Amino acid sequence: MRILLICNKSPYPSNEGGPMAMDAIIRGLLAAGHDITVLAASSHKHPAASDDIPLNIKDKLRFHSAPVDLHIRPLPALVCLLKGRSYHAARFLSGAFLSKLTILLKNNNYDIIQLESVFMGVYLPLIRQQVQVPVVLRAHNIEHQIWERLTLQEGNKIKRWYLGKLAQSLKKFEFQIVKSIDAIAAITEEDAGWFRQHTAAPVSVIPYSIEIPEDIENVPPIASSTVCHIGSMNWWPNIDGIRWLLKEVWPRVIRQEPQAQLFLAGKHMPDDLKTDEKSGVYVLGEVDDATAFLDQHAILVIPLHAGSGMRIKMVEGMLRGRAIVATSIAAEGIPAIDGEHYLKADTAEEFSKAILTFIKNPDYQTSIGGNAQLLVRNYFDRHRLSGILVDLYTSLIGDEKK
Repeated sequence: MRILLICNKSPYPSNEGGPMAMDAIIRGLLAAGHDITVLAASSHKHPAASDDIPLNIKDKLRFHSAPVDLHIRPLPALVCLLKGRSYHAARFLSGAFLSKLTILLKNNNYDIIQLESVFMGVYLPLIRQQVQVPVVLRAHNIEHQIWERLTLQEGNKIKRWYLGKLAQSLKKFEFQIVKSIDAIAAITEEDAGWFRQHTAAPVSVIPYSIEIPEDIENVPPIASSTVCHIGSMNWWPNIDGIRWLLKEVWPRVIRQEPQAQLFLAGKHMPDDLKTDEKSGVYVLGEVDDATAFLDQHAILVIPLHAGSGMRIKMVEGMLRGRAIVATSIAAEGIPAIDGEHYLKADTAEEFSKAILTFIKNPDYQTSIGGNAQLLVRNYFDRHRLSGILVDLYTSLIGDEKK
């Protein structure tokens, strides 16, 4: 099949959740023998460059990009507010991107077009006008739910009102796209359930997939009192979660275990988050190798209180055999059992207690880590999940294109 992926950011470099999920899809489809073209938005936040494509797939992938201005502009934001339009989505509409997409649609006969995130639904009218090709939405999240949760957490009345308006307009836009799309590839079963309530189109669950390393059995779980978090810090739920961890959770841990250490890594680390050796907090910022970072620390914390979709770093941490403490929201979409594959904790008291449980019980750390590693190997295998996605495509276009 010839497949066009329309991406809200470049899959490369694959150093955070969204690009990692897109890269996983690309690699799985290429390995299955399909012809893949990528058209990626290039912005100040996520500039696209062909030099970032890994060499082992660069010659197989047809890669294009076009500039999209994602800077916050007060006047367009006000116009969207007054007209009840989603400013989140409107920012992705670009003349240069429209032109590039038009050329690709005119010069190529695609069998499937896949939108990576609902925001790229702004280009659905052009696609429908230009070609008669099934369009699949790859839904990384239910976007409006993230903003609804952030609205509920906002203490400032004016900000809460504005966030509520953003969530409301985004929900309206998301409903429009979901009802107009030919099929949906949701990243979690929870998200798929929501989509099935709002569309008659087929919905498949295609979680983040992993190429299971042949030597994974040589990466045993470890036990120590070092705690870590890694995640892109230009995503508000991550920032909010880490601030909560530092203010409400970590002081409780240090009071009982003064030697405990917390290592924070990720791109775009806020300037006010700094290393505090007295509290055992070490702020590293972006690290060169996320896998190596995870392998150095025994306990991974994911203190999310907003978001939807799947926490890819949790899957990565499980694959490396880490002992994980995560909120209910952080674990959504992952078939992990509390007490068997990770420890669930939603309040500050629960979260600190879970961290301390791991620190004080090294054998429990390695047992949980081993269970988590086995779960990922069995459930998130890339070849199996790519087959499910291809089956979805085939149901839309017929067996002759398989």
